[in-house]
Amino acid sequence: MVMLMLEKKQPYLKSPSEAIDFGINWAPLLKTGETITDSQWTAPVSLIVSRQQVVGLVTSCYIAGGESDTRVKVFNKITTSLGGIYERFFEIEIEDIQV
Repeated sequence: MVMLMLEKKQPYLKSPSEAIDFGINWAPLLKTGETITDSQWTAPVSLIVSRQQVVGLVTSCYIAGGESDTRVKVFNKITTSLGGIYERFFEIEIEDIQV
């Protein structure tokens, strides 16, 4: 799994043929005892988002597809047991891999 750091602002690279497991660890943002009650992933239609899950304080999903030579934003919005609503995004640069 590509574990995303919330403060990292550079794009992640992927080819259109890859399906990559991306995850966000929300622990640094949440209070002691707070849990994630809902997680929603949003991505452009050129990407396929599947296998969304919450394990502890980590949300994850698989991302596949995409149009070559583009940069896209993927959003994850969570709701917590204390009523908090947080949303973060990361960028993926999609490019063909030359062998």
